[in-house]
Amino acid sequence: MTKAKSQRFRSPKKEWKLKVKGRSGGGKDEKFIKEIQLLREQLVQKEAELNQLREQLKYKNQQLASKDLELESYKKISEEKIILLEAKIKELEAKLKPPISQHKTKRGALKEAPLP
Repeated sequence: MTKAKSQRFRSPKKEWKLKVKGRSGGGKDEKFIKEIQLLREQLVQKEAELNQLREQLKYKNQQLASKDLELESYKKISEEKIILLEAKIKELEAKLKPPISQHKTKRGALKEAPLP
């Protein structure tokens, strides 16, 4: 009696699963299965392309990072050279300026010594 009762009162989900399993391999099912397989293959292909693009992006980011470091060091070196050259220019200008005479002209301006 318990077996008969359990067979009569099946849940709708179990009945649906049984119906799906009990179907014959009709043309619609095969077509649906082929379409799903095709979509799976396309998905795998797209994932492979995506992974390849990610690797390319990672490589380009590494290149940009190394270029950035290179430019930063170049900028630092250039700034140091500019400071050294400016100091050298000031030093050379100080050597080339003629000494100013302490005598005042009639108008009150300082008189510069003639160039040698």
